[in-house]
Amino acid sequence: MKKVLVAVLLLAGVCSANVAAESGKWEVGGGPGYSIPVGGDYASGYGGSFNLNVYGAYKLQDPLSVGFEIGDDFSHKGKSDATVNGVTTNLSSLTTRVLQLTPFVKAAKEATMNGKKVNYYGIFGLGMYNVNLASDTAGVDNISKNYLGFNLGGGATMELAPQWSAGLDLRWHHVFASQSAVNNITPTLKVAYTF
Repeated sequence: MKKVLVAVLLLAGVCSANVAAESGKWEVGGGPGYSIPVGGDYASGYGGSFNLNVYGAYKLQDPLSVGFEIGDDFSHKGKSDATVNGVTTNLSSLTTRVLQLTPFVKAAKEATMNGKKVNYYGIFGLGMYNVNLASDTAGVDNISKNYLGFNLGGGATMELAPQWSAGLDLRWHHVFASQSAVNNITPTLKVAYTF
């Protein structure tokens, strides 16, 4: 994970040097959130998790941008009593971690509120989600698998200072896992820098 973050930050630095003349085309940002399981056996079996994400985006033309996002749900802890596939089970020794690597497309609309720029946007991402199931129980192997998934949502950011903005992002993540789909709703506090 650390190597991926370093690579993304280096790529953003190289890209910013190459496009210095195109001010306002690039945006980098991220922030903390909380990922809440919803729907089906996954929601009844696991609790919420702290989430952290980073992203980089390039504005093609108004209103469209494209980019790449890395997100991490650090620890969805299993509930002590949960019904999975119709069977009541004790899942308290299990922890699920979800790592997201998704390209995205974003459509934004700019407005002004009290003299500050406000951006409203919708976003759609599609890519790879790594689901890692770990157990505290001795002799039980950890399982790590990659699945196709998507996220859909929107948000709003307000200008804090020239080139800096902050806001709220709300996303639904759906992972096409083999036995039971993984669905999370993730509200995130977001900080962004545009250059």
